[in-house]
Amino acid sequence: MLNSGVMDIAYDEGHAYRLNNASWAILKEGRKVQLVRYKPFEERQAEREAVVPKEKTKKEVIKDALFERLRELRKRLADDKNIPPFVIFSDATLSDMSQQKPISQAEMLNVSGVGQQKYQQYGEIFIREIRDFLKTVSKSSSSAGIDTVQYTYQLYQEGYSIEEMAQLRGLSPVTIFSHLSKLYEEGKSIDFSPFITKQQYKEIIGAAKAMNVKKGESIKALYEAMDMKHEYSVIRIALTVGFKEGEI
Repeated sequence: MLNSGVMDIAYDEGHAYRLNNASWAILKEGRKVQLVRYKPFEERQAEREAVVPKEKTKKEVIKDALFERLRELRKRLADDKNIPPFVIFSDATLSDMSQQKPISQAEMLNVSGVGQQKYQQYGEIFIREIRDFLKTVSKSSSSAGIDTVQYTYQLYQEGYSIEEMAQLRGLSPVTIFSHLSKLYEEGKSIDFSPFITKQQYKEIIGAAKAMNVKKGESIKALYEAMDMKHEYSVIRIALTVGFKEGEI
């Protein structure tokens, strides 16, 4: 109020507040006063971020592109049957479908809003569309000159799971694991903890030492020597970490 000039300080009267002409204009004439509300830094920062749109991740871009493609397919089917599009699948179901990218009956039935009846009617059609879309995305990355291992790393950084990367690339999960192992050897930050337990690691490293396994050798002999107890991908992870950390 003082800064806006609507009152004064009476220094000769013990620093009391004193009304001035502006004060009386407010009190008698109804003059309006504009005050500033203090905003914490966090609130101001949030407002600035809300104004500037965030750049979408590659994962979000792909999901949006697939969602639109599935909507177009739904519209074509609806037009052929002369029914509203939502009767086939709702937007919520298509959104979940574009998120999960199902390419098998079991995966499609796991999508929200897809039951046995809907699957019998439309499931295979949408699976074919998703497969075609994933092939297109994979080919576009290759034509852009992106190294296959680096492209896997790019998807890994985007938060894709092993299964999602395999689907998107048209590769097997074993190949994706081999890419991640190579990236780890190159010094990239790869977290293998979700894929191998400490006990598995200990057993595999112990067996590798006993068999004098060398880096780059086939892991088939080690796999068979352990009675096929561990999957190839788990053995590969253990050996990758073991050799890099000097534990073999």
